[in-house]
Parts: sequence; structure tokens; C-alpha cells
Amino acid sequence: MQCGVLSRAQATTLYSRGRVSRRLAQGRWQLLHRRSIITHSGPITSEQQLWAALLAAPKGAALAGWSALFFDGLTTEFACTPVTLLIPALARPLPKSERPVVTHTTVHLDDAVVHAARCPRHTRTAHSLIDAASWSATEALARVALLRGVQSRMTTAPALLRALIDRPKCAKRRLIAETIDDISGGIHSMPEREFADLATRAGLPRPARQAVVQGPDGRYYLDCEWAGVGLAVEVHGIHHREIVQLSADWNRHNELTITGRVVLHFTSYMIRHHPDAVIRQLKEVWARLNATVA
Repeated sequence: MQCGVLSRAQATTLYSRGRVSRRLAQGRWQLLHRRSIITHSGPITSEQQLWAALLAAPKGAALAGWSALFFDGLTTEFACTPVTLLIPALARPLPKSERPVVTHTTVHLDDAVVHAARCPRHTRTAHSLIDAASWSATEALARVALLRGVQSRMTTAPALLRALIDRPKCAKRRLIAETIDDISGGIHSMPEREFADLATRAGLPRPARQAVVQGPDGRYYLDCEWAGVGLAVEVHGIHHREIVQLSADWNRHNELTITGRVVLHFTSYMIRHHPDAVIRQLKEVWARLNATVA
């Protein structure tokens, strides 16, 4: 049930205190975090690391972030992250250990946040993903966390949004909200309007939006186009990383390239957070295409 991990209290209840001490002294068992016992002498697995940290934690604690998501099926990402716990506010800290554990305190550890009946005790999927994104070292990793959860069908964009509302002070809140909007499709025209504003700042005329192009497989809709110079721009939200959508995008890009258009691709993240790079690329391609026309 606990992957061969026992708390000290569990071990002394199941075995005598002397028997537990002898097995630890003989190296047949291992002690982790001073309060958790691994009932073998071999390598400690990821599951056992998580169980050991939780059993050593204060009452009411729960695995969180990638540590919680490990038990929901996202095991690969956990390998690169430390064990992470939510512990009740004012609870005693975990003892120092050779295996690092990151703890965050909170007053919200009720059934709305933590799975009521799953073992080991861990936060609900949507909350785990919001925490994983919030605690990520980079913005790119934060977006990947949310995307992986939805692509794996572990949760939905509305569930993520509800979990975000429950975390009014989380780090990267604006980025997380934008990413949830992108995942769900959001207000599809919003990134396109933001791009059109950047195009104006770059000195380009306003593009035609949702321009219709006839292709061999039917009609294509271009997010932004300057037909006179053969330039088109596609604006992608994070949901376009789904492989089916990505294949369709590549196919459309190829068809448009065959007709002689230059097609640039920008993500909504790049438009919002790296506008200078977008403007530079637009200026360069605009100058090159107009020089060709001249």
C-alpha cells in the first residue's frame, strides 16, 4: 500500500522497537528524513521517495505540484524536480535530510484542494498543475506544465481556471491565465488584434484578418495577410502544439509557400512577451519583400 515505506510509529506498531532498531543498524532497512523507514536495503524508488517525505511531514500535509502529478500519471517530469509538499500553516518543519524536500505552507488543505480518498495524500489535478506552473523555474516550463495536463486529458481548461481563482496570490498568475486562455482557444481574435497593433508599431499597414485563400483541399483562413507583397502571418495559441493541429498547420504552410507567399508564425506568448523580436522580424521581411517587388 505504501510501497514498502513506514513511518516510525507504524514500524514500531507492526514490529517491536528493538527489532526496528536492529534492522536499521544492520543495514537491512533504511531511514529517510529521520521519520520514515524503507523496509529494504536496495535503491529507493521515486514512489518511495514521495511516500517517505509525506510520512515524515506534519499531519494534514499533501504532496503537491509535480510530486502530486506523479500519482496522476505525469511521471517523466517528476524526475527533474525535488519532492514538493504543502503543509499546514504554523506546522513544524520537516527535519533536514540528505534528500531535499521543498515545502510550501497554506491554510487551504481541505477536500476542495486535496483528493479525499486517494493514497498517498496529494492535491487534486488542476490544483497540482497550477502549483507546478507557479513554481516552475521558467515561464516556458510553466506553460508546458499546463499544456501537458490538458493534452493528457487529466483535466480541462475550465477546471484549471477554477483552481487559479482559488490561488489569488500565486506566482506567474498573469502568464498562467493567458496560457489557460490559449489552451481553451480563448478569445481567438485577441492575440491577432495584439499582433496587428505590433505590425502598426513596425510601420506596416494594417493587415487583412481572416483572409480567405483557396487551396487544393478547400479554403484556408489566414490570421493576417498583406496580399500586395505576398506576406502572411499565422498566430498560434499553445493549443496548436497538439500533433493533429500541428500537422494541419504544416500542411497549410506548405500549400501557402507553394503559391509564393512568405508565411511567418508567431505564438501568442511571443506576441505578448517578446514584442520587440516580432517587430524586428516584421520589419526585416517587409523590407526584403518590398525590395523584391521594386
